[in-house]
Amino acid sequence: MQLASDIVVNKGRDEVWSFLADPQNVTKWDRGVKAVEPRKATAPLGEGFEFTTVGHDGAAPNHGRMRYRIGQMDPEAGCRVDLISHDGNARYFECASWSFSVVDQPETASNKRSRIECVVRFNLRLRYVWLVPILFFMKGAINRDLMALKRVLESA
Repeated sequence: MQLASDIVVNKGRDEVWSFLADPQNVTKWDRGVKAVEPRKATAPLGEGFEFTTVGHDGAAPNHGRMRYRIGQMDPEAGCRVDLISHDGNARYFECASWSFSVVDQPETASNKRSRIECVVRFNLRLRYVWLVPILFFMKGAINRDLMALKRVLESA
């Protein structure tokens, strides 16, 4: 399954890319993420960097926690973040990834502009196929998170 959304922000591509390239910034715009924990505090950001997102309501062990690895990070080609955990909330997925790309848009008289494209790709485990209609309607949640990202970027 694939869900996609995009939004235009009044910031230049380089500034947007710089913000998106740091996983610690996820907590500033993703409503479901309370914290981001790097796997190794000294690991450099870039391809291969691993981190865990911690959700707001992670009551049970590992629920609300999902571990990721940056699979691609290139300002021209975009960024892909792959889900690598299989327990907690990640137990529903055979595989999953988030991709972001940032594309220059025509400038207005006073602003640089960029379009942020977000694509979520995932395959559910067979026993969780009943989640397909629920997850399909999660596109609205992606749009809300992109609106929050726009607000954070444009207020900086």
